[in-house]
Amino acid sequence: MFNTRGFGGEQGGGGGFLNTSSQFSSPSDGNQQEKKGTRRAQNVVPVTIKQLLNSPEEGLKIGELDVHLVTVVGVIRSVVADSMKVTYLLDDDTGVISVHNWVDADSDEDSPVAVMESNYYRVYGSLRSQAGKRHVTLFKILPLTDLNELTSHILEVTHCTLKSEQMVTAEQTAAQSSNERSSVANSNNTFLSNSMVPMCTDDNMMSHSINGMTQKQRVVYHIIKKNSISDCGVTHEDIMQQLPIKLTMTELKETVTFLSNEGHIYSTIDDEHFKSTDS
Repeated sequence: MFNTRGFGGEQGGGGGFLNTSSQFSSPSDGNQQEKKGTRRAQNVVPVTIKQLLNSPEEGLKIGELDVHLVTVVGVIRSVVADSMKVTYLLDDDTGVISVHNWVDADSDEDSPVAVMESNYYRVYGSLRSQAGKRHVTLFKILPLTDLNELTSHILEVTHCTLKSEQMVTAEQTAAQSSNERSSVANSNNTFLSNSMVPMCTDDNMMSHSINGMTQKQRVVYHIIKKNSISDCGVTHEDIMQQLPIKLTMTELKETVTFLSNEGHIYSTIDDEHFKSTDS
């Protein structure tokens, strides 16, 4: 979906959502539990300072994804240090935001990067809000060694935003198409009568096999393949609405898992959307 690069000790950015195996925590993370049903980006997302400043109080969202870790590229306008933290004022021409680097006297990490004013840096961190004012809690800061990284970051931000919007549009289109197909299926349950899957009783369907696949599996596969025209594919709920036979959700999920393990289908935007490998 997106090109990736780790962020560990590397300089520069990757494209889109940047995968990272590093796990971060902060004192306030325990109070920011993910709400049920909320989709959250578990990786580093390239953004502009304007996006951070304009984000709602409940947190930054890109499309329908809640964003936790971000990366920003800009010029350090000032550096202010006290006994608790070092505060950098970061400017990327879309806005200015404070970046807080909390001092940990007991840390065994290497000496921090010497940050110079009026130089470009890439910042990795988490958006925070205090007294209604946005700031970034710093996880890592790296100097830019090539100004092409600045152009690359701007392109990454644009790509990430557009891709997220496309995902939302695709899901909405898939949901609308599913409702339309469901209406047609309800009015004409013989849509498979002339296809490669003959209608059978439940008992026959459970036992009969065609080309190594049971009738139940063939019916589910045919529905997934028919709906693979969408970028997102089809969900379990979509399949249930179009089934001409009676299956429980557990039986359906077991069938989908079988088809996936056998390489007939694959998941798309998440573990709940599937497309046929032959589409």
